[in-house]
Amino acid sequence: MVNSGKLRIVIGLSLPLVMFGWLALSPNASSLSGSVLCPIRFDAVDDDASRPCLETETLKPGDVAKQFRAEAQQRVEELKANAQQQSQEFRQKACEARKVSLERRMDRMQAQTQKHKEVFDKIFTRVQQFYTDKQLSVSNYNELVANVTGAQTIAQANIEGLTELNGEIDCTKESVANGVQAFKDSLKETRDSLKDYRKTIVELIKAVHQSVTESNDVSGQQ
Repeated sequence: MVNSGKLRIVIGLSLPLVMFGWLALSPNASSLSGSVLCPIRFDAVDDDASRPCLETETLKPGDVAKQFRAEAQQRVEELKANAQQQSQEFRQKACEARKVSLERRMDRMQAQTQKHKEVFDKIFTRVQQFYTDKQLSVSNYNELVANVTGAQTIAQANIEGLTELNGEIDCTKESVANGVQAFKDSLKETRDSLKDYRKTIVELIKAVHQSVTESNDVSGQQ
């Protein structure tokens, strides 16, 4: 007869081998190759305790690649956001550094355009008064005066538009650069209109001067 104690030892050693062989031959054995043992948690609640200790979900090579791509894309988005934030902060600091000097320049340029127009207005008035006082005669005088008046009106409208654009610079707004550029564009239009205004006055002065010359010639012949 076989000693019962030895029999128990043999059975005890054989059982793990049998279980190992079953796992190796089982069709589900390959799904356990990438399994991860659940970490031991001492603070687990009842629901956690009811979960199996061995998770059989595995990460396929394609899943790993997708995960890396997703993480890389997220990192790129974060870098873009940081770069945009830093760029905005840099623009704001640069704007603050130039704000005072820029506002002074804008005020000065606006004042200059208004001053030039006032000078031209005085000249225009004096030429008309001179023409009337001397009782001169210019064939197209009314046409020349109308040209000057039209140019004067356009110049005044541009100056008023320039004044509206010449406000306080707000560096916290992203559109501050657009506002400054709009002022520059309006300033150019205003200066061009003042040049046209001056040109029409010069044409009027030439015509009046020619009339004076002709009048003197007639007086000398008499």
